[in-house]
Amino acid sequence: MVPTQLLDLSDDIIDRIAYFVHRDYDVPLPSFNPHWANFVTELDRGLATDYLALRSTCTRIRGICGLKGLHLFLRSWQRVLEWMADAPDSVVKGIRRLSLDIEWKYWPPELKKLDENAEIDTTNGHGIYPLIPTWSTITTLLSRFTSLEELYLSHSPLCQHRPKFTMTSQLKCPPLDFLPQLKSLAFEIRCSRCSVEIPSLFIPACTTLQHIKMVMITHNEGWDKLFDSWQRRHPELKLALKTLVLNLDSEASINDELKRISKWGMGLKELHMIKVDRGGLEPGFFLGGKQVESTGSSFEQKWVFKHFEQEWITGLSDDDSNGEGWEENKAWTEFLGALSKYHNLETFDCVINPHIDQGWPRNVIPHDEQKASEYNAYQKGMRTSLERYKTTQPKLSSAMAAAARAMVETVPTLKNGYFWQYPYDWNSEPAHIWRRWSWQRGGFGGIKVEPVVELFASEWMINGDGEGHPDYQDQDSDDE
Repeated sequence: MVPTQLLDLSDDIIDRIAYFVHRDYDVPLPSFNPHWANFVTELDRGLATDYLALRSTCTRIRGICGLKGLHLFLRSWQRVLEWMADAPDSVVKGIRRLSLDIEWKYWPPELKKLDENAEIDTTNGHGIYPLIPTWSTITTLLSRFTSLEELYLSHSPLCQHRPKFTMTSQLKCPPLDFLPQLKSLAFEIRCSRCSVEIPSLFIPACTTLQHIKMVMITHNEGWDKLFDSWQRRHPELKLALKTLVLNLDSEASINDELKRISKWGMGLKELHMIKVDRGGLEPGFFLGGKQVESTGSSFEQKWVFKHFEQEWITGLSDDDSNGEGWEENKAWTEFLGALSKYHNLETFDCVINPHIDQGWPRNVIPHDEQKASEYNAYQKGMRTSLERYKTTQPKLSSAMAAAARAMVETVPTLKNGYFWQYPYDWNSEPAHIWRRWSWQRGGFGGIKVEPVVELFASEWMINGDGEGHPDYQDQDSDDE
């Protein structure tokens, strides 16, 4: 007999129905974005509303559908203490994603009252260690979240860099692996010191970590030291990173950083290496391109490339050096060689800005020392060049496809990537809009550059991770 009511179904089928009711499973893991992409967080307590409503229908369904896939935001120290003291174990075990973001005004009182020159009682031997109980509370609470798979770390009372007290850099990762199920870890930390010190407190405690978002550690051997500590702690395991999203220093070389992280990132499937700060996004490097041979189709033309590390370049002539030296461009060859170490890479983005001379119309902005006749003459010339402008997109697409093909030939597992352009006009002010082209690897090694161009406003892409002062310093300055 065919079941006619929900409760006539088997427990397995009811559980499967509940799976599709719970909207947490529509959220990807990892859910974080590259540092330039300032989308609203995917974490949302409301995603479990329908699932919780289904659980509440009767005792049987509540028994079948345990609490799971819950999202939690901890934005005050008082809230942390409440979860430590009052949260039922069944709820704690149901937390899958957590955001820890405690601004200064919500810190523990004993940490808020400290300042750089505070005099404290050290006669009992504990006065100089006000941060240790806070750190212990955080690790104890996190260890209770046995189903936690994704963690975002932003502001926290661990941001302490004072000369007279325990500093963040003096804290140690406890022996207990307090994040045993964690797969995704995002450090979205403004403080310049915390952004490089906090990761060493959390990463060694993660045995199943697969996805990391962080600011690149720039001091000598910092990257190796971080992951060497993980390996020493888990000698029987192998770090299995799949996704790495890095915000690089503006002076960093993409080639050098690819070499630095290859030891720990050879198994990566997705790698984003971004240079973005409070001034906005910057190119990882410029890629000049030159056609040297044609086989009859604009998409099959041969290109050679030049890799430019300088901050900004303003144009490349079509007859630049008549192509001399382009075939032996060491920086481009070095880039491909560094990329070749990533044998499993499928998605890669380091904000490559192709700089191809295309004969774009030269827009001119009028100014108070210009005659109308001069401006009108410029406009007439620009309209005349529009027919030529119509042919520039295939040329740019051909260059991008050729560069992508070179990367795929170097890393055969690559499936997709991106090219970017900051669309400044040669003789005008910047438009403050970035363009991004996606490319996909097709069958038989062909490369398809998507015709739809994504547009991003520079103002929206600003990111201050790793650039700020300690939270308490900003607060102190605001109070003065």
